[in-house]
Amino acid sequence: MAYDHSVEQCSVKILQKFHPTVSLELRHEYRVSEFNIFNIEEFSPYLLWMLSRIKNMKKGDNTQAARWIGYVQGVMECHGLITNEESRNMIRKDKELGNI
Repeated sequence: MAYDHSVEQCSVKILQKFHPTVSLELRHEYRVSEFNIFNIEEFSPYLLWMLSRIKNMKKGDNTQAARWIGYVQGVMECHGLITNEESRNMIRKDKELGNI
């Protein structure tokens, strides 16, 4: 699967912070227009949905997966959930593990 390590790390941080009882197996498809991107707690279900979709993308579909993981990590950085260095390290680890 694409970006397994990054998806896992981002999901864990979001779930621990905002949804400690929520499963990653989200069945409702969220749309970005349903949430306020400036309110990370309100927007986090959409990010989790994106992460669950990235997890199911094949390794060969790097273009879409790369855009999506970059978007999720960018939003998380803007809201202080991760640093840019953490984001870069996640991607480096995925590259080392052959997930990209």
